[in-house]
Amino acid sequence: MRWVVQVLNVPRITTRFYWPPPPGGIIAGYTAPLVRWVDTVIEGLTSEPIVLRGHRSQTCRPEHHNIGENFIFAPQEEEGIAPALLAELDDQDIRWIHVLVGGPTTGTFRYYRSCELALACACGPQGPDFIRGDCNDDSEVDLSDAVCALSWLFLGGQPPGCLAAANANGDDAVDLSDPVWALEFLFLGGPPPAPPFRGCGPGQLPADDDLGCQIAPQTCPSVDR
Repeated sequence: MRWVVQVLNVPRITTRFYWPPPPGGIIAGYTAPLVRWVDTVIEGLTSEPIVLRGHRSQTCRPEHHNIGENFIFAPQEEEGIAPALLAELDDQDIRWIHVLVGGPTTGTFRYYRSCELALACACGPQGPDFIRGDCNDDSEVDLSDAVCALSWLFLGGQPPGCLAAANANGDDAVDLSDPVWALEFLFLGGPPPAPPFRGCGPGQLPADDDLGCQIAPQTCPSVDR
């Protein structure tokens, strides 16, 4: 796993997040997904810095092979920000902030008013809640989950009922790297799975909708959205 710092000046935006480790073997190109946010600090738009940590206030869409990274920040979606700071953004008619890093137009920076931009995630996640890494749906992430994934991948075992949950490293597929990720976390001090983890929650990564849950996890109660 790598962690990346992207910086934009005037105003200054520093965003920190985790990428998964690069795939092994021979590959014909690869686009790394963002696995987990650390935080984003926005300075210069308000009298005090704005710090974002939640998944609703930060969105990233990588360009092909990560040649560029599109970020959209929505401070109004972050819990706990002082109302006075949000009022300062409202006074400037700023609802969303778009930053493009990388490529020929690196550093592109735009503000959007509330009626100018529709986010693909505006309606929130649609699938059932799950625990990432809990391949066998027993509410715990442990050795049995790595066995569950390996059995399905290589021994003809029963497929996981929720592939999004089995996607421990949060990339775009369930493969050998997922049980390896889980084992490194459990026994070698590796990073934990991306949210939702240690408790039921909705999937927030781009691959979660594609992988989906063919069978809703029994350990996570259904939630109306």
